Amino acid sequence: MGQAALVSLIPDVLRQAWPLLDLHDLKGTMPAFMVAVRAIVARYGQASAAGALAYYKTERAAANVPGRPPLKLAPTLAESVIESAVSWATTDLYGPVTSDTTTAAMARLDESVSQMVLDQSRDTLINAVRSDKAAKGWVRVTEPGACSFCTMLALRGGAGMLYSKKSSADFQSHDNCRCHAEPVFTAYEPSAHMRDMQRLWADSTKGRSGNDARNAFRQALEGRPVTGTTGAKVAKHVVGQSSMDRPQIEFLLKQAQGMKDSPWRTTQIARLSKLLASK
Repeated sequence: MGQAALVSLIPDVLRQAWPLLDLHDLKGTMPAFMVAVRAIVARYGQASAAGALAYYKTERAAANVPGRPPLKLAPTLAESVIESAVSWATTDLYGPVTSDTTTAAMARLDESVSQMVLDQSRDTLINAVRSDKAAKGWVRVTEPGACSFCTMLALRGGAGMLYSKKSSADFQSHDNCRCHAEPVFTAYEPSAHMRDMQRLWADSTKGRSGNDARNAFRQALEGRPVTGTTGAKVAKHVVGQSSMDRPQIEFLLKQAQGMKDSPWRTTQIARLSKLLASK
């Protein structure tokens, strides 16, 4: 079963667990619901990881690479990561419970669990690259319509698309992210689409750097006038400029909240939250 087919099963499985949660007694019923979600993430995450490992072996064989390196499935995510994602998804249920807040919570939960499941396949493949002497590295493969954040990571900020096996970079996924990692054993030839994205990056970011370049690329990708970022200088400890409006900050904050737990994510959420509170 492919990754897309596997993830398509998750909403129905979560709906079967949903009755464990009493919306009028969240404190009393959340522990049992959390156990069910952890089990779903573990079961489907390991299936996703096994699929990634099978894909890795197939790509390795297709490249005529000899040998059988020791390859392992990535472990299931830490309970704290899963609990944090569930808490974020169900935050609005602690206010007035309506059909809209319930539907929104279910949708966020679907997104978060799908991300955590797919992250295990991504981690499995990247770990395989790092442990395989024959691998040159890995690339991030985007889906049609990918956001500027994912496209920029795939381009590595214009530095070339190959993540060296020695790179410590994480995949950095977000909710609804359908990008995947692909191992590279020979010379890597980007697709025509990614070549176009390279040219778009070069054209839109010429003479720019940092957040100014990232904003310019997002504007170009979205078909908007390319103005970059104007206004006050960026404080080194803040992502984005103080001139960013609330929708921009909220967008970046949601992306950070949807990523895999890491010290970088924790810091970014704190910084963006502080910046949002100042607006």
